[in-house]
Amino acid sequence: MIIIRPVEVTDAVLIATDVPENDEAEWDVATSYSEGDTEMRTTDGVHSVYVSLQNSNLGNIPEDDDLVNPVFWARVSATNRWAMFSDQINDQTEQADEINVTLTPSALVNGMSFFNLDAATVRIVMNDPVDGVVYDEAFGLVDASGVNDWYAWYFEPIVRQKTLAVLDLPPFILADIIVTVEDTGNTAKCGLLTMGAQRKLGDTEYGTGVGIVDYSRKERDPFGNPIVVKRNFTKRSDYAVTVDTNFVGAIENTLAEYRTTPMTWIGSVDFPSTIIYGYYRDFNIVLNNYTKSLLSIDVEGLT
Repeated sequence: MIIIRPVEVTDAVLIATDVPENDEAEWDVATSYSEGDTEMRTTDGVHSVYVSLQNSNLGNIPEDDDLVNPVFWARVSATNRWAMFSDQINDQTEQADEINVTLTPSALVNGMSFFNLDAATVRIVMNDPVDGVVYDEAFGLVDASGVNDWYAWYFEPIVRQKTLAVLDLPPFILADIIVTVEDTGNTAKCGLLTMGAQRKLGDTEYGTGVGIVDYSRKERDPFGNPIVVKRNFTKRSDYAVTVDTNFVGAIENTLAEYRTTPMTWIGSVDFPSTIIYGYYRDFNIVLNNYTKSLLSIDVEGLT
């Protein structure tokens, strides 16, 4: 199991993008808004779309409102440009043909992960100011995991991989990272891009469980007819991990430090279903013997 400890993407880190930020008109302090009006805020650190909750809504700064119980403005989503850097994975950055971004993390980044992709390829280029291009790889996103015989090869629809983890980036701290999400002739989409320093906790074992938590409503009316209200779902996994016993203290400290930080959890890059972005709910470490111990950790993804 590997975790990627995130480097936050701020205005200073995202130095270039070809995705415009023109979702809505910019909020104006001198304008009185009506209930249902939507505006956006694109100040430093705030790139969000908001909806007005009241009439005669004048002078109330949208990002100052409470996120859980808003009075004047409710946050709808990140802007299209910044959707791929927000924790709301179901909000996607979308653009015809391809999305291009350039990031300057100025920190150790040797792992990247992508979620809720809808594209043909993802290309990552690292350009160091001294050594030039030190990494240039393109990753195809066709998912052949469901093709297990000739019938499936010919007749099953082509399925795309929605999740991607890249763990072989070289540790060049000052390098620019150029990412291209490409789907020529269609709309390229990316729900989340994360990057940071990876750390191996141990070896993921068979017995690891994967699944989803579905927030849809499935009820019946008084006549017994089904009523289904489709809502978001999150991925979840119960990881079974073998760790070195002499590493148990370090693992406990690391997990305690990141207990409120969403990050990427990778059971195996060969099984995308074990790659989740979210929080752990709880963990337990059993010291089996002097050399090896068992870490069980329950992770629930974000939507």
